[in-house]
Amino acid sequence: MRPQVIEVFGDRQVGKTEMVMSSALLHAAEGKQVLWLAPLKKAAVDVLHRYSHWRQSAHPLGRVIDLVRFAHGSERVESGDGRIVFRSVNAPGRGVLPNVIVCDEVEFTPAVLSALMPAMIRAEKMYVLTCSGELPCGD
Repeated sequence: MRPQVIEVFGDRQVGKTEMVMSSALLHAAEGKQVLWLAPLKKAAVDVLHRYSHWRQSAHPLGRVIDLVRFAHGSERVESGDGRIVFRSVNAPGRGVLPNVIVCDEVEFTPAVLSALMPAMIRAEKMYVLTCSGELPCGD
């Protein structure tokens, strides 16, 4: 079965990441496993820092975050029985069987698609964030 692909596109700084962060957190709160992929580990950890800020501030979804963990190789947000695991696309999801995949500005090269295939078989949804309005593809 293929996951439902939800493409989120728009200019920089219009709220794409915030919207998908909310959706990912709600999936985790429902007990789902979410895999958040970014081109670089730093970009994935930047999103993790934003969740940490949500938890410490008065953000409406901050109350559903149980844990924000920054340990090397185990970066994640936990909510109820679910979690959001953060990885660079170069280490797509070892040990993660996601129900939901988030691809944040990920270029879908043949190598990336091959690495993602086992996770995509199980995933129900896949969010693809892009600025161009076109699915990012390798040349």
